[in-house]
Amino acid sequence: AIIDQSKNPKKKPTGTAALYEALKNNTSVTKLDISHNMLYERGYKDIASLLRENKSIQTFYSDMYGGHI
Repeated sequence: AIIDQSKNPKKKPTGTAALYEALKNNTSVTKLDISHNMLYERGYKDIASLLRENKSIQTFYSDMYGGHI
């Protein structure tokens, strides 16, 4: 399965916590694309934790577009 969250302008910084919870134990998602999202430090930490815990995600895209770290 592929999750493409790229170009999702309504994504709020707290949305990454929900994404983390939904995917941390998921074994069918192999690609995650969060490019073109405005993320903040907390969001990047959530995504980093997710990638450490979920070994099924083999491909990850992020361009830090509009990111605030």
